[in-house]
Amino acid sequence: MKLSHTKRYGINLEMIRQQKNNSLFIIILYLCRNIRVYRMRKIGMLCCLFCVQLVVAQHFEPLSPDNLLREGQRMYADRNYVGCLDMLNRLEALAAPDAPADPEIEFLLLASTFRLGQLSDAKPLEAFIKAHPQSIHTNELYFMLADVLFSKKDAAAGAWLNKCDVNALSRADRRHHAFYKGVMQMEAGNYKAAERLFEPLKNEYIFHRDVEYYMTQIDFAKGNYAAVVEHLKPLVDRRSKSMSSADFSRLGLALYHEKNYSEAVKYLSNAVAGLPRSPLASSPMSAVQQNMYLAMGQSYMQLNDPDGALPAFERAARMNFDRKAKEAAMFNYAMLKHASPKVPLSESMALLEDFLNAYPQSEYTDQVYDALIDAYLTSKNYPAALASIDKIQQPNAKILGTKQQLLYYLGTEELISNRYSAAIGYFNQAVEVGEYADKTASIFWRGESYYREGNFKMAASDFLSIVNTVSAANYGLGYCSFKQKDYTQAENYFKAYIAQGGADRITLADAYARLGDCYLDKRRLAEAEAAYSQAGRLAPDAADYTLFQKGYVLGLQKNYKGKIALMDELMRNSPQSPYLPNALYEKGRAQVMLDNSKAAIATYQSLLKGYPNTDEARKAGLEIGLLYYNAGDTQHAAAAYKQVIAGYPDSDEAQVALQDLKSVYFDANDVAAYAEYVRSLGKGAMFDATEQDKLTYLAAERFVSEKKPEKAQEALANYLQAFPDGFHKSEAYHYLATLYFNKQQYIEAKSTVEQFIEQESPSTYWLAKSFILLSDIYVAEGDLTQARQYLESLQTNYTNADDDILQLVDDRLEKLKE
Repeated sequence: MKLSHTKRYGINLEMIRQQKNNSLFIIILYLCRNIRVYRMRKIGMLCCLFCVQLVVAQHFEPLSPDNLLREGQRMYADRNYVGCLDMLNRLEALAAPDAPADPEIEFLLLASTFRLGQLSDAKPLEAFIKAHPQSIHTNELYFMLADVLFSKKDAAAGAWLNKCDVNALSRADRRHHAFYKGVMQMEAGNYKAAERLFEPLKNEYIFHRDVEYYMTQIDFAKGNYAAVVEHLKPLVDRRSKSMSSADFSRLGLALYHEKNYSEAVKYLSNAVAGLPRSPLASSPMSAVQQNMYLAMGQSYMQLNDPDGALPAFERAARMNFDRKAKEAAMFNYAMLKHASPKVPLSESMALLEDFLNAYPQSEYTDQVYDALIDAYLTSKNYPAALASIDKIQQPNAKILGTKQQLLYYLGTEELISNRYSAAIGYFNQAVEVGEYADKTASIFWRGESYYREGNFKMAASDFLSIVNTVSAANYGLGYCSFKQKDYTQAENYFKAYIAQGGADRITLADAYARLGDCYLDKRRLAEAEAAYSQAGRLAPDAADYTLFQKGYVLGLQKNYKGKIALMDELMRNSPQSPYLPNALYEKGRAQVMLDNSKAAIATYQSLLKGYPNTDEARKAGLEIGLLYYNAGDTQHAAAAYKQVIAGYPDSDEAQVALQDLKSVYFDANDVAAYAEYVRSLGKGAMFDATEQDKLTYLAAERFVSEKKPEKAQEALANYLQAFPDGFHKSEAYHYLATLYFNKQQYIEAKSTVEQFIEQESPSTYWLAKSFILLSDIYVAEGDLTQARQYLESLQTNYTNADDDILQLVDDRLEKLKE
């Protein structure tokens, strides 16, 4: 069964027929056709303009198919599209069921439906054009098809518009054709072409508002933001509910460019509210949304509202649709975070680093680098700052200079903390960064670190490399040579530093002091004194060392009184000087040289009392003991030595004192007491029996040689009692017997000899000497026979001809012959 025309094209003629006598409805349909634009305008006011009473129903004679068709054509031509459709409906009722479709009737049906605004599907038009390519209505059909596609925002509309012969269209269709082309040119970015098409339509009532609306888009694209605000703002304010996010966006951005930031925020907020929360990359509004967030953030910044700006910049920075917008948003977000006292430096530094890595060639790079440098130096966490810099893929000169500066700071911190190896490591890294502001300083302090570490060769190498640019390098070189005892080279460097004027008076004074030391080593005493004097004049507040050295030089020149005077001046002017112990010691030495032992002892005792833990105090203790000993005051000498031993038990001075104390006890013939004292010191002190045996005997023997028989007799008796099997018992018996003999105590002398003879393994020499002494005793007693027998026995039996025994025997036998 053949489908009716209306069913074939989906036309609701029943609805149209029911309203065909409603003249207002007919007027609205007519107006709808002639105001075919994207946005329908209110047309209520237009209705009162029309007083036309359209007559739909007319009398036809007769109602033949041809007459109905002609009447339909006439009504279509008169724009009575409802009447036309009614004629076509009647014609359809008269047609035979199997009658073929008439192309003219189909066209009128499609066209009237289109003109009434009831045709929303392009397929019937496409089908008709395809079925009837030679139709006389093709040009009109091209327009209608373009119109329907345009209303659907289908890009294919443009192709059908281009097929139209504009001159063959009706005047109304020509105006719509121009309007559609203008919109398409505008959307394609061909703004001049669009303006040419819109220009004739600006003053036409049905187009001028839409043209004005689209012109605002052209003005926006061309940067005519004042015009956008002027024309778009009234539209948006009047029809805010029907306006799109793009409209709010353009207005907000225009207001932003016109520096009306509070209004810009208002309209941009409305624009953002109407956009999808997570736009797709393919969405044409994605880049718009990103730029809106950026403009919002910048507007908030202009309004001094960083809290409002931060989230806007953050949203824009997270989008990847517009690289320039993302760059600006990342920059502003990072800088705002950096400026906020609530944001940890580590977080803001990470944001700044991310920006630099993402946009190393950005126009904002210098500002970001400045902010980073500020962050690095503010943080004081130099290791973290360096780690942060290392994350930057393309650091510029400013950052590299800052990196060198941070490494320099770290090196100086380690140097101050006496961690010289760590300091050298940081200074090495700083130097390797390159030719920036802190390279020379890093080399200098690396040299200083090497110096303090005792690596004078490496220190000198660093100082030499910068000697032409840093005056203090000569100062450092002087010290390197001085520490290596190369005083000639040290003298040259210190002179060079002095010739340059020095960095400050303190170091200059010190250079003069070291120069004086160099002269002193070479015994150029007058030059040394002059250098020390100059040092004192340059730094009177720190003249203690130079006063001390000048005094020392005077002592070398045998001006002991002058030396004492300078040491007193030092102690008077600098009561907190570290050289006070040295000054007291040298004053004591000068007093010794002046033979003023009493004053020297008093000075040394002051040193011991005031500075007991110094090297000079230990030496002073020894000096006191020696002065007392030389004065024969063994009691005070022993006390002084014991004070050194007790006060500094593990020192070298204690060992010297122990040895000197031995002499004191030796002179007092009280070696046993010394031995007892040494034993009281514990296992750390050693004084064995052999040494005690020897010293006890030597003390007694000294009395013999000094011809002090009473003391000698007592000492020898004590020795033999203390050491009955002593190493020197033979000599002791002989000397004791001789002492008795000399005092004519022959019985005691003979008894002593006999005791010796009875000893096991007596010394052959001393036994022979005892027999000679025994013969002398017999001679003294008048028993010459006994005396001769002993002598002759020795003469016969003593075999060692290398000593004096046989000669003594011969001499005595000769005397007996007389």
